[in-house]
Amino acid sequence: TRLVAIYGALQEDSLRRTFVLRSADDGKTWWFLPLAADPEGQVNLNETAIAENANGEVIAMMRSEPPEGGYLHLSISTDSGITWSPAQRTDIWGYPAHLLQLADGRMLCSYGYRRDDMGVRAVISADGGHTWNPDDVIILRNDAAPYGSDLGYPISVEIEPGKIFTIYY
Repeated sequence: TRLVAIYGALQEDSLRRTFVLRSADDGKTWWFLPLAADPEGQVNLNETAIAENANGEVIAMMRSEPPEGGYLHLSISTDSGITWSPAQRTDIWGYPAHLLQLADGRMLCSYGYRRDDMGVRAVISADGGHTWNPDDVIILRNDAAPYGSDLGYPISVEIEPGKIFTIYY
């Protein structure tokens, strides 16, 4: 199964929401499916990271932007991206995110941090992406302020178990 996260607004609603393109035949055909929208209709969701955890669930982390808050929102699919749980705000402030399933079963979320001290940060989930502890932040870079706030877009890879490489701008 291949999943591609996209975002936009429906014609009848100007609020941005996320969708997923899903293919179960290696890209020959695709389904256009809703992923998440703010249940209260207040928060624009966009730029979504998706990853499968060790239990086979698909985890999605969606960007929201100020003035709505800038917190990442979480949604989970237990059926390979066909249906998704309602979007829930996490306590992770920053955007956009990248998700990586680690060899030890944990999941890494790296993300841009666009307020002082600007840079790139990461958090780890011990339960496959269901919960995240923003108090255990890993600061990858915190000296980006002189260069403006358009930063981040990290992508992380596990070079070997326990050794992570993250690239960003």
